[in-house]
Amino acid sequence: MRLSKSQLLDLHTIVIERYGGCFGISSSDTLDNVIASPDQILFGIPRYPTPIAKIAAFTYNLVRQHPFVSHNETTALLVLLFWCDNYGYQLSIPHSDIVNALMPLYSAPDGSTFHEWLEATLTPNDNLPF
Repeated sequence: MRLSKSQLLDLHTIVIERYGGCFGISSSDTLDNVIASPDQILFGIPRYPTPIAKIAAFTYNLVRQHPFVSHNETTALLVLLFWCDNYGYQLSIPHSDIVNALMPLYSAPDGSTFHEWLEATLTPNDNLPF
């Protein structure tokens, strides 16, 4: 599954409408890079081969690269929940604790720690309607 630019902008709009802030893209190129990040190929092999690795890469890059004028972190949180739901996962911690997991992404040299945290925190969602 790939999140389109239109879908990401819709999620960002929801965040801005709910919490206020400035709507806008600070860099269209950066936004395109964030959207493409889960699909990166390195020497013919997917850099992020699993759904959880894709979710982690996208969330990490959205927080670190700041493609929006404001609310990059809040949008990343909404995207994280959206992707988890679409891949059939749920977080096994209270949603209020997710923010504490996103804050270290600012100083992390790469997304591997966040990926490990997601691996440990996500569980299959058995309540899917299909």
